[in-house]
Amino acid sequence: ADYSRSYYDNGLQGITSIGQGGTFTTQQLHLTVPYQIDPQLQISARAGTESNQYPLSSTRNLSYGAGLQWNPSDRTQVGGFWEHRFFGGSYSAQISHRLPNVSLSASFTRGLNSFPQLGFSLPAGAAINQYLDAALTTRIPDPVERAIAVQQFLATTGLPTTLASPLNYYTASTTLQRSATASAVLIGVRNSITLSIFDVHSEAISDPGAALPQNLQFAQNNTQTGVGVSYSHQLAGRTNFGAGVNFSRAVGFATEGAARNQRSKNGSASVSLGTQLGAKTNASAALSYSRSELLGGTTTSAGTTSALNISVSINHTF
Repeated sequence: ADYSRSYYDNGLQGITSIGQGGTFTTQQLHLTVPYQIDPQLQISARAGTESNQYPLSSTRNLSYGAGLQWNPSDRTQVGGFWEHRFFGGSYSAQISHRLPNVSLSASFTRGLNSFPQLGFSLPAGAAINQYLDAALTTRIPDPVERAIAVQQFLATTGLPTTLASPLNYYTASTTLQRSATASAVLIGVRNSITLSIFDVHSEAISDPGAALPQNLQFAQNNTQTGVGVSYSHQLAGRTNFGAGVNFSRAVGFATEGAARNQRSKNGSASVSLGTQLGAKTNASAALSYSRSELLGGTTTSAGTTSALNISVSINHTF
């Protein structure tokens, strides 16, 4: 059994009449009954009650669903749940698989989020070290030695520390969010590649199951899609060349108001050189270019911004 309570005060008490100001409180009480079919497969039944106190309404509903956890081997895990809630179906599913030099992962979720919740999580991206850790598990069984190897690998190859992910932004209400992500890390003798793909659909709700009026959405309703690829090649000895490309696109689906037809495109590219000067010293140099383009909308002037960055660094561990 588990109990959770989420309280969100956006500080906009003066405009509660339009459904955005005030407080949002969600409480859930769950009972999960698991059944172990065999050592690799577990199913579960889920039931509970949920109360929601929104600026313009207060409701209490029952929730019910089922869960699954399947581990066909120590390299493959499949798990998740589905349940019926006041806004429809809520689900979370994760799939991961690893080979001696490859780590694959995918996740699919649908549920409620607020900006404070999103600010402490990466709904459609993740730190790359966890994927490297999985890919090196077979090669380096000891977790301490593997963690050191991951840090050294990142320091010398120039791969990014995080994968491409959507932008978390402040909204004045609770958001119904559906996300799908997939990531892969491939480690070769001289070449390594990381890949990340995401698609996140966000929709603000003012009351349980009720959408905000079109002219009050202010671009809170949008779909973000993106992809990121990074490549690393060992040139000679302890010197590595790295390159990366990221592209993302956001499309708002408000048809009225200040944010109608608003959309944006964001892209970046980078190249780098990294070398190991000693057992505890690494040096790197990088060149990157980014470009953002805003289209549509009436409150923000459409335009393009770009940036060119050059960096040189030396890292020594005592």
